[in-house]
Amino acid sequence: MIKKNDFIRIFIVYAFVSLLYLVPAFKNMEIFGFYDTAFHINRALSLESIFSSPINFDTFRSYGMQVNNFYPWLTIYPLFLLIKFTNLAIGYNLFLYAVTMITLFICHYVMFEISKRHFTSLVFAIIYTTSSFRSVEIFLRGALGELLAMSIIPLVLLGFIKLYDSKKESWIMLTMSMTLLIYTHVLSVAMTVVMIVLALILQFYRKKKMEISIVIKLIKAAVVTLLLSLAFIGPMLEQTLYQDLNRPYVDILQKRAIYLGKQFLIGSIDSDLLSFGIGLVLFICIVILTINFKKLGFLSKFTYSMGIISILLCTKIFPWFALQNTPLNIIQAPWRFMIFSTLFISFSGVLFISPWLEKISHTKKRDTILILILAVSTLNYSSVVNMVKEMNFQGTYSNSQMVDKLATFENFDYVPEGYQKQQLLLKNHQVTENGQIIDSSFSPNKDEIIFTFESSKDKTIVLPVFHYKGLRISVNSKDIKIPKQSGPLITIKGENGINKVLIKYSYTYFSKISLFISITTLILLLFYCIMLKKEHTN
Repeated sequence: MIKKNDFIRIFIVYAFVSLLYLVPAFKNMEIFGFYDTAFHINRALSLESIFSSPINFDTFRSYGMQVNNFYPWLTIYPLFLLIKFTNLAIGYNLFLYAVTMITLFICHYVMFEISKRHFTSLVFAIIYTTSSFRSVEIFLRGALGELLAMSIIPLVLLGFIKLYDSKKESWIMLTMSMTLLIYTHVLSVAMTVVMIVLALILQFYRKKKMEISIVIKLIKAAVVTLLLSLAFIGPMLEQTLYQDLNRPYVDILQKRAIYLGKQFLIGSIDSDLLSFGIGLVLFICIVILTINFKKLGFLSKFTYSMGIISILLCTKIFPWFALQNTPLNIIQAPWRFMIFSTLFISFSGVLFISPWLEKISHTKKRDTILILILAVSTLNYSSVVNMVKEMNFQGTYSNSQMVDKLATFENFDYVPEGYQKQQLLLKNHQVTENGQIIDSSFSPNKDEIIFTFESSKDKTIVLPVFHYKGLRISVNSKDIKIPKQSGPLITIKGENGINKVLIKYSYTYFSKISLFISITTLILLLFYCIMLKKEHTN
C-alpha cells in the first residue's frame, strides 16, 4: 500500500518524467508519426457516434468503414474526448502524456508487487516507459494501438508470474490484463499468446514437468477472458463470416526482420529509432545481465532468457520464411516483438540491481533518480531530433496539416473484397444508375449519410458506401428491405423522381447478445473478487 506522502512524491516524479520525455512533441505542439497516426486519429474521431452505431460517416472519407468492429476502441476513447474539447494536436499530445503517466504507474505497481520496494519500482518504471522502442511507437510510427499495448503488457507479465502463486484467485490478474489487451490491440494479443507459450515451454524445460494446477488456472483465465472479450470478438467474427474481406497488408516476414549484427549493435548503442533496436540503456542492461548470468535470481534469469528469445524473434536468425503462409504472417514485421524484449530486459536488469539500489542512502537515491531522468530524457530528445533529420518523409504535423491529411486519408483494411474496381467511384462519391454515373449529392452526419439523386423505378443504383451486416436503408423516409448485395458497395433499386436515400448501420442482435454476456461475466467476476476479499478478511 502506498502512503499518501509517497504517492504525492511519486506522482510529481512521474509527471516530470512524462513532460521531459514528450518535450519533442510539446515543444511546437506537433503531432509525430507517419501513416499510423492519421489512421488512429481517424479512429478516435469515429467514436463520436460509437454508442449508436459502429460506423461513423464523418470519418474515413465517408466510405462507411467498419473500423470499430475490427480495431478495438475502448482504450482509445479518451483520445476522442481530449480532441473534442481541444483540437487535434493538443488533444493527441495530452493523450500521449496521460498514457505515459499511466504506463509509469502500471510499471511501478507491477515491480512493487514483485520486489515490495518503491525505489526499485521507480527505476523500472522510468527505464521501461522511456525506452527506445516505446519512442519508436510514439515519434516514428504513431502506432497508438501498440503503444497502449505496451502499457498493459507489464500487467500480463505480472499475471503470468502470479499463476505460480498458491492462492486460488491467482489467475484473475492474467484474465483482466489479457481482456484489457484484447480491447486495446488484437495483434499484440496474438504476439502475447506466442510469448506465453514460449514461457510455458521454458518452464517445462526447467522443471521437466507441466504442473496441473497451472494448466487449470490457464484454462480458467482463457475461458473467462473469452467471455469478457465477447463484446469485441463476437461482432468482429460476425462481420468476418458475413462476407469476404480485404485483409491488412501482409509483408514478407523474413525481409522485415532485423539483421542481428553490426547494424543492430550500432543502432542500439546510438539509440537510433530508425533501426528499431533495443536502445542504449537496455543494451547496457543486456551486457550487465550476460556478464552476471550465474548470479541472477530465478525470476531475473527467466525474464532475461525471455528477453533474449524475443530479440531473436525480431531478427533474421529466426526462420520467419517457414511461417510466411501461416496465420502468424499477420504480425507483418517481426521487430514488433521488441515490445517484449523491452519489457523483459528492463524488468530483469532492474530486478537484478535491486539489492544494490535499496542499500544506497536517501540522498543518493534522490540523486540517482534525477540523473536517470535527465539521462534518458536527453537520450530520447537526441534520438528524436536525429530521426527527424534522417527521415526522407514528413514525420511531424501541425494541427492544420493533420486536418488536411485526415481529409484525404484512406484505409481499406477489412473492407469487402472487390473494392479496387470501385475505388474511383468511392473517391469521387459518385452514384451509378445501371452502371452509368449520375448527378448526385451526399451529406454525412455522424452515424448516417444521405444521398440525393433523380432516378426511375427499379433502376439498379450503386452507392459509394461499403456494405456490412447491420445495414439499414430508407428511401424518401420509408424503410426498405435490403436487397441481396452482390458487390462491395451498397446496391438498391431506384424510385421514380427524386430519391433521398438514408444509410445507417445499427448493432446486430448478435452484437447485443455478445455485449450482454461480457457485462454479465464482468459483474460475476467482480462479485467473485469481493467474496474472495471478504473470505481473506475473515
